[in-house]
Amino acid sequence: MGVKLSVIIPIYNAVPYLRECLRSVIATSDKLKVVNDKLLTEIICVDDGSTDGSGEILDEYIENQVKGEVEGEQRNGLVFKVIHQKNQGVSVARNRGLEEATGEWVAFVDADDTVDADWFAKMMKDGDWVHADAAYCFRAVGGTSERSYRTFLRDGWGVLNFVRREVIGEVRFPVGMRFKEDVIFFTALALKKPRIAWVNERGYNYRRHSGSAI
Repeated sequence: MGVKLSVIIPIYNAVPYLRECLRSVIATSDKLKVVNDKLLTEIICVDDGSTDGSGEILDEYIENQVKGEVEGEQRNGLVFKVIHQKNQGVSVARNRGLEEATGEWVAFVDADDTVDADWFAKMMKDGDWVHADAAYCFRAVGGTSERSYRTFLRDGWGVLNFVRREVIGEVRFPVGMRFKEDVIFFTALALKKPRIAWVNERGYNYRRHSGSAI
């Protein structure tokens, strides 16, 4: 059984959010499995030299929650991979994930965000590249959560795109940039003139907080 979707999650000091992120990604992967019983998803977590215990959570997750259930094809067609590397920035982490990816499609999720249970199923469309113009943005306000609907068509955030791996080819994220590195990456892909499908779907939950890059 070949891998249909590779989900790349770069991780750096994300302890407050990491478990919730992983639970949501596995849940939406399970939902996608129901849609197509031959689908295999691999989740590639790249720990970019975390110092807050994020790496330990990933190892614990494999040992206690995933090992024996997710290895190979044992958990509903899901493979869980963890890579530890020294801190080199989000572009290097995503690029490492791309090197490890074997799926027909590639998607990105940030470690402090979550996805709805049907997000992957909504995004698996025809074409070479599927772009969503919608996400939820939520942030802590006075101890409560403020949740609002946002559109990101202008910037084309990386987490709102599913791309066939053959379209990506040797294109990689620029190293050394702290902001807009995803714009450079996806602009390079657009120059290849792939077939792009657009969906106005909500399902990606971007968490805005003091440590966010944006």
